[in-house]
Amino acid sequence: MAFGRLAHLHEQMKRTPCERCKLLYDHKKYDKCPHCGELDDAALKIFLANREAELIKKKSVGKWFLIIALIIIFLMILMNF
Repeated sequence: MAFGRLAHLHEQMKRTPCERCKLLYDHKKYDKCPHCGELDDAALKIFLANREAELIKKKSVGKWFLIIALIIIFLMILMNF
C-alpha cells in the first residue's frame, strides 16, 4: 500500500495547477489545461460552479456515512451491554 501511495505522490508532483481553474494537469503532456483550455470565460464560470456543486454533494454524502457509522457503532456498544 505504501508503494501505491508513493507512486501516486510521484504522479502528483509531475502536475501543476492551472491558472484559470486551479485543477492539476501534466504540463509536459498537454499544451493547455484539459479541463478549461477550450472554455471561454462564461463556460469556465459554469464549469467551476458545477464542480463546486459536486464537491458539496460529496461532502454531504460523507457526512451521512459518518453519521450512519456512528449510529452503528453506538448500537453495537449497546448490544454488548
